[in-house]
Amino acid sequence: MLKIYYYIIFTFCTVAYCNAQVGNVWHFGHTAGLDFNSVNGAIAPTVNSNSIMISDEGCASVSDENGTLLFYTNGRKVFTTLHQLMKNGDSLNGNVSSFQSSLIIAHPGNKNLYYLFTSDAIENNFANGYQYHIIDITADNNKGEVISKNNLLFGSGTERLTAIQHSNGNDIWVITNDKFSNTFRSWLVNCSGLQTTPVVSNSGIILNSFGEMNIGALVASPDGKKICQTHFQESDILNLTHYIQLFDFNASTGVISNAQKIELSNKIMNAAAFSPDSKLLYLSGNTQKFLCQLDISLPTPAAIITSLDTIPGEYGLYGLQMGPDEKIYATRYGRSIGVIHSPNQKGILCNFADTSIQTNGALAQLNLPNFINNIFADPYSNFTYSFIDSCTGIVQFNGFTNIAGTVSYAWNFGDGNFSTLANPVHTYTNLNRLYTVKLKITSSANCAPIYRSHIIAPRGILLKPDFDFTLKCDSGLVYFSNKTITFPFLNNYAWDFGDNTSSSLVNPVHQYTTLSNYTVVLKILGVNSCLQNSISKTIPYNVIQIQAPPDFTINENESAVLNTITNSTQILWSPATYMNNPALVSPTVTPLQDITYIVTAKNEANCFAKDTVTIKVNPIKEIYIPTVFSPNGDGKNDHFYPTFSRTIQQINFTVYNRWGQEVFRGTPQNNFTWNGISKNKPVTTGTYVWKFSAILSNGVPIKKTGTLLVLK
Repeated sequence: MLKIYYYIIFTFCTVAYCNAQVGNVWHFGHTAGLDFNSVNGAIAPTVNSNSIMISDEGCASVSDENGTLLFYTNGRKVFTTLHQLMKNGDSLNGNVSSFQSSLIIAHPGNKNLYYLFTSDAIENNFANGYQYHIIDITADNNKGEVISKNNLLFGSGTERLTAIQHSNGNDIWVITNDKFSNTFRSWLVNCSGLQTTPVVSNSGIILNSFGEMNIGALVASPDGKKICQTHFQESDILNLTHYIQLFDFNASTGVISNAQKIELSNKIMNAAAFSPDSKLLYLSGNTQKFLCQLDISLPTPAAIITSLDTIPGEYGLYGLQMGPDEKIYATRYGRSIGVIHSPNQKGILCNFADTSIQTNGALAQLNLPNFINNIFADPYSNFTYSFIDSCTGIVQFNGFTNIAGTVSYAWNFGDGNFSTLANPVHTYTNLNRLYTVKLKITSSANCAPIYRSHIIAPRGILLKPDFDFTLKCDSGLVYFSNKTITFPFLNNYAWDFGDNTSSSLVNPVHQYTTLSNYTVVLKILGVNSCLQNSISKTIPYNVIQIQAPPDFTINENESAVLNTITNSTQILWSPATYMNNPALVSPTVTPLQDITYIVTAKNEANCFAKDTVTIKVNPIKEIYIPTVFSPNGDGKNDHFYPTFSRTIQQINFTVYNRWGQEVFRGTPQNNFTWNGISKNKPVTTGTYVWKFSAILSNGVPIKKTGTLLVLK
């Protein structure tokens, strides 16, 4: 039998998670958080609600190579993995109002140490400039300790702070921006630690027109070749044409050059994020209900400006950050996070949804955690993979590194299998889940191992179709809401509405012309038959019928069944008084007074119909109980008692106040007569409840309840 092989090549980080997992747990805003660790092969991220951090703007967090949270910060305080204040982790000279308040860099030569860089804010006139702090994650019983803090890096600062991987695959450039200037400083962190003499570059426009120009972001492209600089617009001169700047970055020398001014007419953009392939730039602004997308791979500023696409949204957005899944996440004031699902695609094909994730009541605020540019896409030391046979889960992995010396590779394929080859081929047996593939790269010329990981689907795609629908009974329109989860994100859908019509839209609207039940099928299309999945649901597009019994009369204390005809199984009677079960089609009732029941029938599409039945109740003539008396001592109507036939037996007669407390119990000795006295005190004016039960002369038990008005 001829086996067909589908050989699909993916460049690194184009369709799946690609990271060292140090950015897998995010904490931001007012106790908001996201967890990108895949649990049991499920698609991440999930919302976490255990943060104790309050940050209005910038923040940072870091995990270990396995994706376990180590600590997080708002630039003023540092919090442990146990969500406690870290030892010596308060009173840092950062600022929670700084847009990029903090940045965490692992010490390349000491796996126990981390550098925390912080920036001050315009509210403090940038008095503290840029500072650095050192954290030993093994101290205080592995909860971490800030062992050195508030060390001045440079006194002239802005709210901009970023980092880029050195071209040697090991060192890190930390990049700052002097206040009211076009001066940038690139600080090297290598195997010896932080080098306090920076590489200084002067490039672009001097941002000294107004104070808010010192607020904004520095964002680096994943390939380490570009930097975007944004600034906030002064509120009283909004008529000025807003702009951003793009720069070239030399990852070997730390030099910033070739400034490009990109004007954005009537578009004030404060935050930025590059696409995973480094070709597109996304911009957001809190006053704009859209995203801007630019093709920065074009050669000139004029061409880049011409490429501008606006991606519509519902809300003004603030911070942007690429996640481990290579989607771009957008935050705002509120309790939801937007997601650009396909950021390498141009225009609306980027699939932006601005309320994709609800934050479980936490406030997302102005920015997301700050990371080194390629923590999710290292172009120097990483691995690629390709799917040799998508139907049987055969995957080719290829490791690479720029580091010199003797290099060794240690692979963990996520399913209990391992390899030390540079370019192994692995076959997965369970193809319906995701796997975290980890690679440890070790070199004799490097001071520490490099950890990289991808989360992959063995077939290249994971499909979990689902949809909801809403049927409008007045128009016959059915609104379909696609809830499909795919990995990676795609929109190749095929709808079969069950009436010989179809659609390829993500969320179609359909109108049926004939009353019936229809089976609707949603199919997700892959490149071949083994990369497809589908789900079907029944649409009950039919008229709901409900017929209650006709009105009738019943004797008090008798029961009756409300025989009802309907084509629905969702029934609700109202009120439920004197009824055994209001959800039954034909419930049993024992009314003590005249009553009208309303019955409502629904179907799965929320179409409904109603009917009513009125029951008149003939009272038992052997018993009379008044509704009012006035125990005021005037000799008129001073006593309250039931009147009944002497043939009635086993009488119980009790009166209660509005709080359910017993105020009188009748007995044969007191002739069931009440004078308005309870606990030796006259009761107050108001409404009281009485209950009466007995055995009638024909042996039938009765129960009656009513109200009594006491007047003075």
